[in-house]
Amino acid sequence: MKRSNIAVLLFLLWTAPLGAGEKANFELAEKWSTDNLRKLVGSHAVAPHWLHDSDSFWYSYKTTSGIGWFRVDPAARRKSPLFDNQEMAGRISTLTGKAYNAADLPIKALEFAEDNREFTFELDKMKFRFDPAAQKLELLEKIDPKKPSDAWKQLSPDKKWIVFAKDHDLYLMKADDESEQEIRLTEDGEKWHSFARDDNEDKPGERVRSAATWFKSSDKLWIRRADNRRVGDLFLVHSLGDPRPTLQTYKYPMPGESNMPVHELMVFDVASRERVVIKTEKWPTQAIGRGFTAEKSSDRIWFLRRDRTWSQVDLCVADTATGESRVLLSEESRPYFYFQSAQCRLIDDGAEFVWWSERDNWGHLYLYDGEGRLKNRITRGPFQVDRILELDEKARMVYFQAFGMKKGADPYYQHYYSVGLDGAGLKHLTPEDASHSFDMSESRRFFVDTYSRVDLAPVSVLRDSQGAVVMKLQSMDTSRLEQAGWKPPETFRVKAADGITNLYGVMWKPFDFDPEKSYPVIVYCYPGPQSEPVPKTFFLLRDQRVHNLPLAQLGFVVVTVGQRGGSPQRGKWYHTYGYGNARDYPLADNKTAVEELARRHAWIDIENVGIYGRSGGGFMSAAALLVYPDFYKAAFSSCGNHDNLIYNSSWGELHYGVKEVEKTIRDEKGERTEAVFEPDITTNPEIAANLKGKLMLIHGEVDNNVHPANTLRLADALIKAGKRFDMMIFPGKQHAFGEYTRYIERMMWYFFAEHLKGDVRTGTDIYH
Repeated sequence: MKRSNIAVLLFLLWTAPLGAGEKANFELAEKWSTDNLRKLVGSHAVAPHWLHDSDSFWYSYKTTSGIGWFRVDPAARRKSPLFDNQEMAGRISTLTGKAYNAADLPIKALEFAEDNREFTFELDKMKFRFDPAAQKLELLEKIDPKKPSDAWKQLSPDKKWIVFAKDHDLYLMKADDESEQEIRLTEDGEKWHSFARDDNEDKPGERVRSAATWFKSSDKLWIRRADNRRVGDLFLVHSLGDPRPTLQTYKYPMPGESNMPVHELMVFDVASRERVVIKTEKWPTQAIGRGFTAEKSSDRIWFLRRDRTWSQVDLCVADTATGESRVLLSEESRPYFYFQSAQCRLIDDGAEFVWWSERDNWGHLYLYDGEGRLKNRITRGPFQVDRILELDEKARMVYFQAFGMKKGADPYYQHYYSVGLDGAGLKHLTPEDASHSFDMSESRRFFVDTYSRVDLAPVSVLRDSQGAVVMKLQSMDTSRLEQAGWKPPETFRVKAADGITNLYGVMWKPFDFDPEKSYPVIVYCYPGPQSEPVPKTFFLLRDQRVHNLPLAQLGFVVVTVGQRGGSPQRGKWYHTYGYGNARDYPLADNKTAVEELARRHAWIDIENVGIYGRSGGGFMSAAALLVYPDFYKAAFSSCGNHDNLIYNSSWGELHYGVKEVEKTIRDEKGERTEAVFEPDITTNPEIAANLKGKLMLIHGEVDNNVHPANTLRLADALIKAGKRFDMMIFPGKQHAFGEYTRYIERMMWYFFAEHLKGDVRTGTDIYH
């Protein structure tokens, strides 16, 4: 062999990834792609449709035998078919002259009449009515897809009035008025300061859905209107606009900017047509949450407001006749009050209320009287109350979702409990070691629960209000999955970088796994802080995690793991750990977790670690290459918010923090002192020069959530630093990629096969 050839060979061996030489198994990955996996599974859960004023409900469920529709009578402990599929298919064919597969009837929009006897449904742009007692099917009408939608109509609870918006103003109409005479309530609506639900759309003369909400008494309605006129514009160009590329303009407040949305709360009286503006002002820059009202009267409205630093929140009540408001409860929480979890449930039209707070490091419930005086705690302990599901005033019982109450169990499993408003009689309603769901009847006598884990197929049961199983409804059909060779992923627990905090994760292996081989590892990441990327249920076809199963079949070990600061479900300390450092906080834990797994398992190739994610995960995956450039070797970063100075203000200021400082302003108006808000935000472009590994950046061209400038600014910094990287902008796509998802998944397969396995494929066809 010539000396020059030997030198080339040695160079290739030296620079190739450790796993080079073994081809990626594209055939096995394709077998378990999302499209093929979808053919092997049916329904995951029972979604009950409760009948009018009844504990009975209906649901549909798909198995390998087809789709069935069922009606359940909880009192009688009876489940029966809603109809016979073969007979229904025959009746439909008789009316339409078209044959249908009885096992797979494309029925949708099924709805019972108020007497709970007859029901209507839609099929192939036709609407039918079926009477089960008479076994009679009628074809009511053919649905005209060009028929104007009624989505603009917001019917009052007493069904006498309709509220809507037109040209950004608010209108009323009598529901039984065939002439459709419009009653105009406002004349000050305009784009960006609108009474329409979508304040950015100009549809001259067209009726659209308003932002108004009816009081339950139907005599008044209320609306929270945002004034966005001074908020800065953002722009996108839709290259696939027909016939010309189109400019999209929208309002988007960014961290530290002076001009934020200004909220106002107002009430309209239906009889007098008068408007009352609620007095909500307290802080110069504040946000008003959506209001809420009593069950019976319309003389008061309750609302939440917060300051710009997110550390102070008020619960207020206002007189809807005068607009005067007063504070019932004020709470200050550092570094922030988690406004997204703030909950208040009224009792007896406001005579009492239940309030959620993290004042002792855990989210808990507290009972107050109508004047805002604390009566008693309802829950206490080292666990996190997440949501109030139901409040039974007559029984003085609250039903809620909580995390981490059972010691030693996975703290992320959703469990449901009931407790008296006095804090007595706490009862665990969903005892199985799994993650549960909760859908309760109006009477609160029964609820439907679907429970599962990543290694336990979903089971749907009907329970009574005490949690006792009344009857089993369905178990997911996994027979075809198992016959095809599917195996569930594995759960694991490791320590965080502090050596103390437990982190929880899931691992996918190739189905042809050989413990004598060495496998590169790929991390699917998402930093939170609103949620972590680790699945806790069996749902195979949901969100970004569907890519982990086929990605593993290429010949990788794929893992996802939580990190301190990633989730509100483990209490305030855990959730706020990353406050002020939303770029770096998840990475030390992620790296530590992978290192611990490698110490446990000899078949993990710690020298070849890849990472991928989208949105916040796109931000984190790129940051991983830049913060730990010698550890992570390749990152596939999708639509990442790489520069959080141009991401939305509410997220950036909440999780990074924003300081209120006094500054002297000098302009044509003279000299004055004003409060300004300054964020302290770390970005990926700042450290672009650290790049050593292989980086792929992708983004949707018209992403109006994470603007593509986030990726382009990182690209600019990489170019200026003289770094090689790959980038692709997807034309016409927003934050989700739609029909391009399959293409992007294959891009990721090729990317990691090349950079972690040394399997370079040069063909132009992306699909195998």
